[in-house]
Amino acid sequence: MRNAVFAAVLLIFAATAATAAAQDKPTLIIKTDVDCQLSINGEAHGVLKANAAKSLDLAPGRQLISCTSDDRRVERIEHVKAGSSVTVQLVLAAKERFERVADGIKDYAQKVIWAQADNGANIGWDAAKQYCAGMGKGWKLASGENLLSLYDASGKLELALDFNGTPYALKPATRLIKFSGGGYWSDAQNEYGVWGVNLATGARYTFTFDAINFTRALCVWPA
Repeated sequence: MRNAVFAAVLLIFAATAATAAAQDKPTLIIKTDVDCQLSINGEAHGVLKANAAKSLDLAPGRQLISCTSDDRRVERIEHVKAGSSVTVQLVLAAKERFERVADGIKDYAQKVIWAQADNGANIGWDAAKQYCAGMGKGWKLASGENLLSLYDASGKLELALDFNGTPYALKPATRLIKFSGGGYWSDAQNEYGVWGVNLATGARYTFTFDAINFTRALCVWPA
């Protein structure tokens, strides 16, 4: 009888210990934006489906999480504590270059925020600078490099304009910015005038300071 009671106590103790150990294991919840092959600490865990969370009970401590999709791979290191639950979001999709934000159009490539639209009319250089300054602290005319980056030679987003009564085909890199013309002032002078960019041809020109028949203002703010 004593042996039976002792064995029962041992079974209860073992079950309690197992339950406690299970409760101490941290839970790692992993999500991804793209289907990828998941591994934890070098051990394969199959395909992690986009927008479908995978929950894993692991030992406490450092966890190396990696997921691979085609030629893209992301790695994260998480330090998880006993009894905790940690959610990890993996991002493999390439970020779009342009994004609409509260202040304008964020350009991740040029690291600026573009105004949502140009000034809407032909304008001289001094007036163009004043126009951008009038948008608030930090706003200024775009640089030549900024402007050239807005030209897309493929023309996949071609924009047809009536510019001063003449049909005009702009080749912008984004349609999030509202363009009303083709020639844009930059913030840089040279010995002959001011650099400007034609977004229909991708060419850079020198405009005289008082040129107002082809030039408009497009402002930026450091992102």
